Amino acid sequence: MNRRNHGLILVGVASLFALYWASFRELLGFWGQEEYSHGPLIPVIALLLAAHRLREARPVLRSSWWGIAPLAVAMLFLLIGTFSTFNIISLYGFILAVAGLILIFWGKAALESCWPSLVYLLFAIPLPNIVYAGLSSDLQLLSSTLGVSVLDLMGLPVYQEGNVIDLGGFKLQVVDACSGLRYLFPLMSFGYLAACLLKDRWWKLLLLMLSTVVITVLMNSLRIALIGVTVDHWGIKMASGLIHDFEGWSIFLVCVLVLLLEMLLLIHLGPRGRIRFEYLTWPKGPFFASGIQETTRPMFVATGLLLVLAVVFGFGLLGRRSEIIPSHRPLIGFPMTIGDWHGRRGALEGNILEALQISDYVISDYSQDRNAPPVDLYIAYYDVQKVGVVVHSPSSCIPGGGWKILEDTTAFIAMAEKQDIKVKRIVIGMGANKQLVYYWFDERGRDITGQLALKWWLLRDSILEHRTDGSLIRLVTPIAATETEGQADARLTEFLSLAYPQIKTYLPKGL
Repeated sequence: MNRRNHGLILVGVASLFALYWASFRELLGFWGQEEYSHGPLIPVIALLLAAHRLREARPVLRSSWWGIAPLAVAMLFLLIGTFSTFNIISLYGFILAVAGLILIFWGKAALESCWPSLVYLLFAIPLPNIVYAGLSSDLQLLSSTLGVSVLDLMGLPVYQEGNVIDLGGFKLQVVDACSGLRYLFPLMSFGYLAACLLKDRWWKLLLLMLSTVVITVLMNSLRIALIGVTVDHWGIKMASGLIHDFEGWSIFLVCVLVLLLEMLLLIHLGPRGRIRFEYLTWPKGPFFASGIQETTRPMFVATGLLLVLAVVFGFGLLGRRSEIIPSHRPLIGFPMTIGDWHGRRGALEGNILEALQISDYVISDYSQDRNAPPVDLYIAYYDVQKVGVVVHSPSSCIPGGGWKILEDTTAFIAMAEKQDIKVKRIVIGMGANKQLVYYWFDERGRDITGQLALKWWLLRDSILEHRTDGSLIRLVTPIAATETEGQADARLTEFLSLAYPQIKTYLPKGL
């Protein structure tokens, strides 16, 4: 390729990164979490993998107009992800954009060589919260059950209630952090890389990938059993602190060793394969065979398109577009007396406020008398929602606090002066404690419970109305051991029927 082509690639890549800069900043935040801490290594390894495959194939350079199609779809994904604050869609679009550029500058044969690297980039993108929460919950229960089975085989007296392991003198709560996802995500990415390094039959590569799930679940269950044994012998302090963290790292290393051992066994099973050890170093020699050297129209069109979009959208429409911020009554004035319910105002900690970036909020406990179970009301208001600053769903956040979602349904609450309102109704538990939660989102006057509907209306109103304000309204009450869920429902319903009109007066009116 000539210098002009190199210059066009440089401009195109720089424009692409400018367009996705906001998406990358949020991605860096996810990479700071243990489950995705392997993320920064993936682009580097993907580049090394692509270099080796290009060096082996040495495809002929043949620019293609077909690359405009995935590039256009990628830009559509970016718009949808930005306006709806669903950043994962934008990140998927980035991978499509890279595929489009490869087609445009290098051609179809080069894309066929690079596709394993593009797939590998998917492991750097976090799962949607709704998928993550469900997967975490299922793995918690499965790991707890298998861990209890191991303890039972060892002869230890143990009883399981959901994610709570009762050892008699101590109770262990298998929380979200112990679900095994911090092992599963890195190990799956490592398993995919191992499959790329193994030159063998396709079924062996598939088996290597799928086995990462089994290895993770089994080893995490053994870890839970190990914690149970150490707690039974030396006390509850063994379930936290340095020893607990050391056990976690040790189990992950064992997972990797088991995967490597499986890889060696598969090589000798059936026709002998081999490990591409040469992939561990940078390849030498040319990446392409002889091909076109001139600058083509697709290259000019793609580069010009990205450059214009980077200027117009990155620094214009997306960066400085007019945002209508409606007025609302400050929530500091929300009444502490509603009917015969009397509230006590609370406050969120500074680090939580910094993480949520709420524009305004109120949190308070209401009760009818000192002996009655309280109702906790929380209203979080955002005057602007954007990538990284958006209303958070309790269904996604609750498991992170160690609570287990026992029921997740939709309920209709009768209002005196309005038709029934729909709320998300979830029952959560932690050990012997249970709570009932109602919540919904007020999105510019609309009462919404579904995540997809939330994203759709945010996308629509952001583009057409230039408004992205929104709120989360959440009510929580404990379910006492002496009462039924129906009694807790009646308590929340009674309070909500009185508080709902007040809530509406403090939030911006609809469109």
